[in-house]
Amino acid sequence: MLRSFFLLFVPSFVFAQQRTIDVGKDNVSPVRDGLFYTVAGTPFSPYKYVRVVSGSPYFNDDWMKGVVLIPGGGRAKSDQVKLDLISGELLYKDSTEKEFIATTPVQQLVLTDPASGKEYVFVNSSFLDLPGKEAAPGWYQLLEPGTATLYKKIKKTISESRPFNSATTEQTINTTNQYLLAFNRLLTVVKKPKDIPAVLTDKKVQLDQYIGSNKFNGKTDTDFSSVIAYYNSLAAK
Repeated sequence: MLRSFFLLFVPSFVFAQQRTIDVGKDNVSPVRDGLFYTVAGTPFSPYKYVRVVSGSPYFNDDWMKGVVLIPGGGRAKSDQVKLDLISGELLYKDSTEKEFIATTPVQQLVLTDPASGKEYVFVNSSFLDLPGKEAAPGWYQLLEPGTATLYKKIKKTISESRPFNSATTEQTINTTNQYLLAFNRLLTVVKKPKDIPAVLTDKKVQLDQYIGSNKFNGKTDTDFSSVIAYYNSLAAK
């Protein structure tokens, strides 16, 4: 489902640092020879996380293929992208293999694992259609779109310690996952699949039965996304 939806914005764009193009102008053609949309960036310091002894700040330590949607309709892609989930920064490499941090606002990001081809879709909190400041700043992984939308917030925190007789402070990065259900423009944390029917009350009986018969325990993303997909199928009838 997500693959077919996001293939809508995969025309040939690349990250570049050389010039700026107004992506909101109608006369900018995405297929014109030599035209590249720009995602402006600042140099990235490779020494930012040199003291990390456990864990990772990134969604994936390996560089992944990435496609971004920029406010105003602009799109860009790169074969080497990383998402820093501590700082919220989007990293990319230019044609000379130099690392940069994207400074252009990014609305949506699709990362593709080059080995498996699996896609991961992220939405920046600034562009979630929610009232006020319901969503904590950062990136939300889109697991299931529809009338009810399921997101996962991958939360990473750094703890520091200094080993005995050592002058160096070591960093450990811990990762926890939080599942959030967006429905009627409200965002609700769901700790387990059994919490979902209390939010989607119009189909509570069917959802309770579906969760019980499938014995979803919430140990995987699929446990949550399957329930939301089932609800959306009921809501579409």
